[in-house]
Amino acid sequence: MKSVSNHKTTRLALSLNSDPVAKQAGCNSFVIETRPSPGDDYRYNPQKITMTHKEAVAVASFLNESLDLVE
Repeated sequence: MKSVSNHKTTRLALSLNSDPVAKQAGCNSFVIETRPSPGDDYRYNPQKITMTHKEAVAVASFLNESLDLVE
């Protein structure tokens, strides 16, 4: 069963596509897409990064180790 999770912020759109049944490479992916923020002019150029689940876990691990988050 395929599932999709989305989250949007002012500047980013995040999407997680997951299919635990499929065995094909790339069936589980994480996408980060930039969005225009208020005040961006006509020269706005959207960017999109697509990564595998393994790459997304590596990025999350790096951010968790590198950022000093105080609760």
